[in-house]
Amino acid sequence: MLKQVALGRTGLSVSELAFGALPAGPVQKGMSPAELAPVIVRCIRGGVTLIDGAHVYRTWPHVAEALRMVGPEAAARVAIATKSASSDPAEFRGQLDECLATLGRPAADILFIHGARSDFTLDKYGRVIEELGRLKAEGRIRHGGLSTHSIAACRGALAVPEIEVVMSIANLAGMGIADGSLGEMLDAIADLRAAGRGLLLMKALAGGALIARREEALRWARERSGCHAVVVGMVSEAEARYNLALFGGESVPADGAPRMALAAKRLIILRGICRRCGSCVTTCPSGAMTLGPEGAEPDAARCVLCGYCIPGCERFCIRMV
Repeated sequence: MLKQVALGRTGLSVSELAFGALPAGPVQKGMSPAELAPVIVRCIRGGVTLIDGAHVYRTWPHVAEALRMVGPEAAARVAIATKSASSDPAEFRGQLDECLATLGRPAADILFIHGARSDFTLDKYGRVIEELGRLKAEGRIRHGGLSTHSIAACRGALAVPEIEVVMSIANLAGMGIADGSLGEMLDAIADLRAAGRGLLLMKALAGGALIARREEALRWARERSGCHAVVVGMVSEAEARYNLALFGGESVPADGAPRMALAAKRLIILRGICRRCGSCVTTCPSGAMTLGPEGAEPDAARCVLCGYCIPGCERFCIRMV
């Protein structure tokens, strides 16, 4: 079974391996609840006690089906983390309400301000930070959080007591960090840890770019990132078995076919449709999109294949294949 770890000084304990719901949603694989629920069930039965989702992922119905399948006793042991990228307090609250209504829960364990950039300031985020405080006082959330690809935003969170949990990007290749080096991000994580914040790591596999080095990358995430738990996206029971074995200290199974399939994942731009509007450039949390003479262009060295640029494109000309 998986190790359960204290999430900083929050009082919340979670499994060292957390389930990430992004890859299964419409911005990436587009799985149905019936397709994804067995994968989540396999993770819960293997000891996963934290599921990470977001409003933009559109996968709460998938999670709800999995929780129904495992039964109320097992479901009660699973903590829920959700995210909203809205800067409007009413919309921020509304997206939380949608998550809770879908899951049939009175509260979320963590609500993250989603995808904050280096401009994480009270001027820009003050109203939703205040909303985090209100939601906690009302019992609608247990902890407020921040998810980010930015070192500056991680450091900004140190001055905000409402931010009790930080989900930051880091991986052994240093891919996807928006505003500095891997060493600088690890220093920021260490400072957050010293301050008692709960720490979740995302993009340990750089959105699939490090899948050929999966065992090495996940061991690095566990042992050297400084985070308490690692959120890993999974879309198959084979992936779930592999990750559960690795985090459970067992021999990892051979899985050459799934590994090669994930290694081939990439973004493409439909050049005949792209109007160079720039929405993907401003949406990308990794600074990986630029505008070339014929349309948007992803920078393979910075892109972590998160898919956040896809719903921001009004003409649907960005595809992950």
